Amino acid sequence: MIIEEKKLEEILDLLAGIGQGDDLKKTYETLCKILHNYLLENLNENTNQFSGKKNYEIKIDDLELTCDYEKISMEIDSVGKLRKPITINDNKVSLSSGIQSLEEYINFKKKDDKESMEKYINNDFKCPIIFKNFLEHIIPGNKCILCEIKSGFGLKDVIEQINKRINIIKDCLFSGEEKPEYYLGIVNINSKDFEKLETF
Repeated sequence: MIIEEKKLEEILDLLAGIGQGDDLKKTYETLCKILHNYLLENLNENTNQFSGKKNYEIKIDDLELTCDYEKISMEIDSVGKLRKPITINDNKVSLSSGIQSLEEYINFKKKDDKESMEKYINNDFKCPIIFKNFLEHIIPGNKCILCEIKSGFGLKDVIEQINKRINIIKDCLFSGEEKPEYYLGIVNINSKDFEKLETF
């Protein structure tokens, strides 16, 4: 695509303006303006939406500009602030050790051994933690979190979804301290199907 230098400078000015503020709507409108006015994309008249993935390489002399657009549509169950601190275990938990703890918990639950079960649910969630990748044992109050609730055992799909959502959160323009610091996942596990986790 060949774009005259003046227009390219206008695109660069618009892109430079992104990130100066925290208005996600304004950012979206700016990107749509670049797509429609400069890259000549036909956008949906009512919503300015585009679909799929679009890549542009613009070259003028030694100057090269690459633009990648991708529409991502996904449901996030909840983004919000925790009012009170949440106490959890004070170590990291690998997925394999978390699944092993869950198996032990289920076996004690079948035996109705409440005393042995307690050490697995000694947290404010009152359930086994199957994965944790940070050391802090308290999630402080008034911290922004993202929460995802899952049912079933499609862990490979869940891992892929988690990675994609975390990348989106990293790239989204939340205002300062509003950016989610913690991603919490709650999985509804039916113990009679637990064997499905053994592959992990």
